[in-house]
Amino acid sequence: MNGKQIFGGIALGVAVLLTGCRAGEPTPSDNPDGELASSSTVAEPSPIRDSGLHLLHHGDSIRLGVNYEEALKVFEPPKNAFDFAELPPNFRPPYRARGWETAKEGFGTITYNTRVVLAIWQTDEGDLRTYENLVSAYATEFPTVTAQEVTNGTIRYKFYESNGQRLMILAVPDAGATVHITVALGLSETMSAIGADPAQASQVVSKKLDVTSPSGRVRASQAPSDNDTPSSTGDSTTGGNP
Repeated sequence: MNGKQIFGGIALGVAVLLTGCRAGEPTPSDNPDGELASSSTVAEPSPIRDSGLHLLHHGDSIRLGVNYEEALKVFEPPKNAFDFAELPPNFRPPYRARGWETAKEGFGTITYNTRVVLAIWQTDEGDLRTYENLVSAYATEFPTVTAQEVTNGTIRYKFYESNGQRLMILAVPDAGATVHITVALGLSETMSAIGADPAQASQVVSKKLDVTSPSGRVRASQAPSDNDTPSSTGDSTTGGNP
């Protein structure tokens, strides 16, 4: 996993994660048919207001508006992690990207004037139970927020939206039982600018995926059959503290 991959699931458009783009390979901006996120420069973000949404990790959490150092107190990098600082192509200073990565896990932020406006955690070592546990934890954490699900039965998204902020949980299966997990929290317009919204998720799940490619990547393939029709639903959940 590298810095491009960490933001690749979102910042270069979710299609990058699904098509397995790497350095030197076409990105969504090179391929109009796969383009999901806007290629225009991202404007100054809206003010960060209290939304009740936060990004969970090992019993702790972060909210938008913290600085990178505060985020690292929750998402502490492993000893074998490397730093990265590459912004997605449609972001310009004073936006700044900072994060860490290992071969199988990564955490990254996009800040504006030092304050986090987007945070993302990814792992390549998840499975379906990992995803289900995350969905359950966030449903318990946000009992008054209606979740929207976008899925074709293979790729699974959950979106929570509140007061100008959006949280996304994404599961993309690979060969075998491995599931690539992405959880991201950001301002709604910032998330949309990088491809993380229900409308763009619907574009992703409308394509049939080859999840058993020899390269171990999940690849966009032909159009879905009638049995693979994507669905988008809203569901309310209740619960107490995790």
